[in-house]
Amino acid sequence: MFEPSLTKNNELSQIVLVIKQNWQLTMSELAEMLGVERVVIYQWLKGIAEPSARNLQHLRTIASAGSIWIEQTKGKNWDFILDYTGPKADAIALRDKMKSPNITLEELTECIQLRFSQYQKAYEVTRKIIGEPTPSPAFEIPASTRRLNALWTAHANKLHHLRHPIQ
Repeated sequence: MFEPSLTKNNELSQIVLVIKQNWQLTMSELAEMLGVERVVIYQWLKGIAEPSARNLQHLRTIASAGSIWIEQTKGKNWDFILDYTGPKADAIALRDKMKSPNITLEELTECIQLRFSQYQKAYEVTRKIIGEPTPSPAFEIPASTRRLNALWTAHANKLHHLRHPIQ
């Protein structure tokens, strides 16, 4: 009978917890990124099965990039950036990049920073178009900015659901 290593099981539990907390991902989203069924992750966590070395490394990379994600988002709800494909909507979304089992921490970090930079530039252009001045950090965010962020989020979520229909 297979006896799981307590150390491996604890490490895996910690890695999955860090990913869920930092990235705000569901188990289904995490399973999709790893290319496995959700039940497989639960089997790993229970010690019934072990992830392959490739999947374990993939989990570690995603977990490590989570600290960069938290730094960029500063604890706010920026999950729509995961599905943002750049200003021309022609680049690979961060969520899709995270699915690559061979992605490195450096590649994920670069993609996170690039998508935030692109979004901020697009946001500034949008503010100019609608004639809204750049807000000062000392003031409350204008309602129009909140509406704009809500629209971006709604459209990013719709795009994600179109790309990844629930089966």
